[in-house]
Amino acid sequence: MDDRNLAVGWYRFNSSGGWKIPETVVPGDHCSGLYPGWLDGPHPSVGDGEVTRTVCFTAGSYICNRNQEIRVKNCTGYFVYQLWPSSHTDAVYCTGWDMDG
Repeated sequence: MDDRNLAVGWYRFNSSGGWKIPETVVPGDHCSGLYPGWLDGPHPSVGDGEVTRTVCFTAGSYICNRNQEIRVKNCTGYFVYQLWPSSHTDAVYCTGWDMDG
C-alpha cells in the first residue's frame, strides 16, 4: 500500500487512525506502509494561515530518507492538508491523535 496514486488536493483526516499528521518520527513499516510520512516541523496556528511544511518518509534508520512539501492550514479544531502523491513505492502519509504535537 502507498500513496503514489493519491489525487492532488486538500484533505481532512477524520478516521480511526487519527486526524493529523504526526510531528515526530514514525518508525519504518508503520501506517500500512514501509515508508511512513511524518511532519518535519510544527502545525500552524490559526493566525499563521496556510503554510508550507515538509513531510519526511522514514526508511530504516534514515528518518528523512525522502521528503515532500505540502501545504497545511489550521481550521480551528482540525487541520487540512494539501497533499501530493508520494514520490516512491510504499511511502504513505501517517495520521495520529496527538493534538499538541
